[in-house]
Amino acid sequence: MVNEATPPHYKAIWFKCFVTKFDDDWKDLTIDERKELLYTAVLYVRGESLPKFDNRVLTTAWNIYKREIDKDLRSYQSKVENGKKGGRPKKTGTDVLDNF
Repeated sequence: MVNEATPPHYKAIWFKCFVTKFDDDWKDLTIDERKELLYTAVLYVRGESLPKFDNRVLTTAWNIYKREIDKDLRSYQSKVENGKKGGRPKKTGTDVLDNF
């Protein structure tokens, strides 16, 4: 779950992923429904309480989007942790020749 410990730069990254991943799904929604979903996503990422949807379509869409946001956050956190380990060791001149 996204919460206060979520790094600020992740909060900026998720927006592009959220909008581009679900661009096709948004075609059938009205402008007001799109705004409501996007506003809910912003609240979720900021760790604030979420509004209840009175529309089943929005509830279903939000559940799918929420899972995707959580998956992206786990992936991001995994990359951050792996980056702290120092990454892949640098290749030496002999390592390059061993691949042939």
